[in-house]
Amino acid sequence: KMSPDEQHELKDKIIHAAEKIEEEVGMQFTLYDLGSEKHKLADALKGRFAIPPFMYMDKSDSGLLLSDDESVSILINGREHICIQISGPGKNIYDNVNTANIVDDILNESLVYAYSDKYGYLTANPQFTGTGISVSYLLHLPFLEKGQKIAAFEKELTRYGFYLGGHFDGRVRAPGGIYRVRNRKTLGLSETEIVSALEQITLQLTTQEKTVALDFMKKDYNSEVDLMYRAYGLLRYATELDFDETMAFLSLLRSGDM
Repeated sequence: KMSPDEQHELKDKIIHAAEKIEEEVGMQFTLYDLGSEKHKLADALKGRFAIPPFMYMDKSDSGLLLSDDESVSILINGREHICIQISGPGKNIYDNVNTANIVDDILNESLVYAYSDKYGYLTANPQFTGTGISVSYLLHLPFLEKGQKIAAFEKELTRYGFYLGGHFDGRVRAPGGIYRVRNRKTLGLSETEIVSALEQITLQLTTQEKTVALDFMKKDYNSEVDLMYRAYGLLRYATELDFDETMAFLSLLRSGDM
């Protein structure tokens, strides 16, 4: 509902506030003006998961502040006025949340957030009202997928306010067996409670993945290993592979490290 002038004014305020992040945290940011650079850069940014697909299609005065190592990004005028995104490899969700809180505190010194003492952050999407935080892990779960157990886990996690689905497009069957598990509920829960619950769920999923993988290997070791070697051969020598094929073969290759 913002006018173009209001969108531009907000973007300028966030860019100015972000200069303090560079000073206090030692990060360097690049501004991507998605309103004027859509055709040049937005598709590449979408492919690197720096921006969600809807910002690629949106015609608002939107922008992205992206740190040089791409671990910190700030979406401007997306579905929310501002969205802080932190990402990193490995199991380091607490470090990422801490970084998000630092960036949030610095921005909040210059910007006034819509906040209620009763409900918490008042977000455009009611799903995030409360702490306003969405935390997630990317997990490689090829054997749970192969054993057709993903749907049962997905249904069970929904009951507890969490989501499990394919990372790339939300399909039940994910390319490369890569799934995202994240919270769906923020109201009435603290950040610590959400992160702790996610850690427990992730541990259960990875433990089950290893258990099911061992079962498959015990049942037919030679066939499972043969698939991994075939994947290696195709990845090394094939001249043309589509996305789903590439992800499937990479998944088989990675499964050999379990």
